[in-house]
Amino acid sequence: MITLKFGGTSMESARRILASADIIVGRARTDRISVVVSAVAGVSNGLQESIDACVAGTQPDKFVQHLRSVHADICAELQSKLPGFDASAVMKHLEPSFIEYEKLLTGCVSFGECPDTIHCRIMGMGELLSAPIMESVLLAKEQSVILLDTRRFIFTTGNQKEGDPDYTKCAEAVLPFRDGENSSQTHILLFPGFVCSWTGGTGRQSVPGLLGRNGSDFSAAIIGASLGASKVEFWTDVDGIYTADPRVVKDAILVDDMSYEEAIELAFFGSKVLHPKTLAPLAAKNIEAWSLNSHRPEARGTRIGRGPFESEKNVGDVCGISSLKNTAMISVSGTGMRGRTGMASRIFAAVSRASISILLITQSSSEYTISFCIRDAEADRAVDALKGEFDLEIRDGVVNPVEVHKNCAIVSIVGDNMIKKRGVASRFFAALASQDVNILAIAQGSSERCISCVIRGEYGDTAVRATHRFFFNTAQSIEV
Repeated sequence: MITLKFGGTSMESARRILASADIIVGRARTDRISVVVSAVAGVSNGLQESIDACVAGTQPDKFVQHLRSVHADICAELQSKLPGFDASAVMKHLEPSFIEYEKLLTGCVSFGECPDTIHCRIMGMGELLSAPIMESVLLAKEQSVILLDTRRFIFTTGNQKEGDPDYTKCAEAVLPFRDGENSSQTHILLFPGFVCSWTGGTGRQSVPGLLGRNGSDFSAAIIGASLGASKVEFWTDVDGIYTADPRVVKDAILVDDMSYEEAIELAFFGSKVLHPKTLAPLAAKNIEAWSLNSHRPEARGTRIGRGPFESEKNVGDVCGISSLKNTAMISVSGTGMRGRTGMASRIFAAVSRASISILLITQSSSEYTISFCIRDAEADRAVDALKGEFDLEIRDGVVNPVEVHKNCAIVSIVGDNMIKKRGVASRFFAALASQDVNILAIAQGSSERCISCVIRGEYGDTAVRATHRFFFNTAQSIEV
């Protein structure tokens, strides 16, 4: 069993869907496969826009018509290109979803709000519409395929919009579909990505949930791990994972192989290729992940696994450079911080109670200041939470007013070969200094495979280009 995941750009048109189906058919010649598909490119953004507009009072008609026409156009083109594909039958199958979409948006207009369960039902529709289209394409190609409702196989708790999987329950649910469980198994298992069933607590009934934006990658990892897949292939519109974002660094280098740990660090600090949570369940079971290009299926792609890899002989100290933008750095300081037990605990507990995730932490050796980074959009909530927690200390002057630097970028260098290697940090800082980029904070994990610097957001791309030139000796135009 192998698992394939196709992103929105692999599902954006009839031509791309047919190309993705050809890849599926090719893989199915030698293996049983499970397939996870995303929504058609642009649909998820459109669904979010419709929610926002209808909550503000806009009538839903134009959004429903647009969603219907996007899928009708794709089906019509598929019928013209693929014998056996019946566009009217597929659209008839999808019609209940369009009707439900209109009813849900009408409710948003009437009440002026969108509760979490309604949000999840609307936002999950893109995948629930694209998967039946892919099923019909594969049936027209005479494949042995079954469309399975992911909400019967992925179960989550925690945040309804970005759930935490119950891996034991997921594995039990897919058990009948694992290799060898019965003698007449369907060859291709097809799942819509992103959606799941969420439980708000013990004894409560499951309701629709989501795995977070870009969570279809996560869906594939959960399905692959639960089915015992030998590998999971993520099909996108790029050849693999690069040493930097190719849109920023024009001659970024394709990475052949990287470890789970390297890929997780890059994903967390801004890589656009993989969802940050995706690799954890695969690493736990030593399942290889491959980043591949559905537009160029002949390209090798990037392998992510345990290693060691033969390609490591030609790899330098750093395998990748990332930049996480739209972040804010918050600092809590004061004479009352030094030597006081529990101050750090109070800071992070206050932030946690505000449901804010911390991206990076740094502390001065004098214990005078603790700084951390969060998303820009959450900065005001974090400041309010900290003001409430330290109200007495701030009034007494033992803790200073909370400082916040918005519009920051976290630039990170990542690589297993950095471990116990002297001079890597100095090259990183020299690269930033060469472009007069001031460093606001520095953080390094004890694993030594990642060094991060917090800088002003407007210098993010400049910092990445300069750092890439210093570590990979590539020709780059540097801003002066």
